[in-house]
Amino acid sequence: MMRKSNKSAGFSLTELAISLVIIALIMSFFMSTGTAFVEIQKNEASRTKLKAIETALAGYVAIHGRLPCPADGSLTNVSPLNGVGVCGTNQQHGVVPWVTLGMSESDILDGWFNRITYRVGPNLWLAGAMDMTSCDTAGTGLGNGVGVNLICQTPCSSAGLSSCTSPQTFLQAGKGLNIQDRIGGTLLMDATASPTEGAAYVLISHGRNGAGARQNETGTLIPTTNAGNDELVNANNLAVRIVSPDNFYVDRNIDDKPGAAYFDDLVQRPSIIKVIIQAQRGPRAH
Repeated sequence: MMRKSNKSAGFSLTELAISLVIIALIMSFFMSTGTAFVEIQKNEASRTKLKAIETALAGYVAIHGRLPCPADGSLTNVSPLNGVGVCGTNQQHGVVPWVTLGMSESDILDGWFNRITYRVGPNLWLAGAMDMTSCDTAGTGLGNGVGVNLICQTPCSSAGLSSCTSPQTFLQAGKGLNIQDRIGGTLLMDATASPTEGAAYVLISHGRNGAGARQNETGTLIPTTNAGNDELVNANNLAVRIVSPDNFYVDRNIDDKPGAAYFDDLVQRPSIIKVIIQAQRGPRAH
């Protein structure tokens, strides 16, 4: 009598093991692909938030002629000053002042639900600091105030250009923030140039690792344990009032390889003149 082959009875243990390995590899591939897709979505959501905040800040400048002060990101959501811009000498905990801008807290949370960092150039929150409407391209006046506090001289008359401040004088060296592409690297925006090429402010989403960010609702600081060296600059840069080569922010391509070179910050850094033009506070044509 003929016996049936064992092969026709089902998979052997070897075949079953191979099948499980293949299934595991397929699942691992789709899980990694799904994770990467989620991270892409979070990055895109963060970039969209940064652009919306930039628009809101330009709108604030259009109304007030200056930038708002940062809010204290260390406050909890039950604090009466949570989200309110408070001017002072220390921007250590500075985040976007959503209440001052007429936004909600969710509007200033990045894709990882952390508060977006906000640092302002030296004294650009003072009255008239972002208003060039009284400047004249042919003006020869020195302007009101001195140093980084200089603003357009008023009244400005075409009949007496010595009473008008030129845009070049208004944008003198010392205004804005320095931006580099890495520690010891190329200076991308130079606040010491004349006229200044510094950034009016920086907005920073601290990315997937959140190093240096303030958490939603609680204001808890996320540790910088896993931060790359350039991320530490953005997380720890506090003395933004001092403009020098030693005081800068970093904006460069994302590098997701763990280690000292890791960098996942998303940075928005418009120049002073760009914000002024967006706000329609530019100088008049002579």
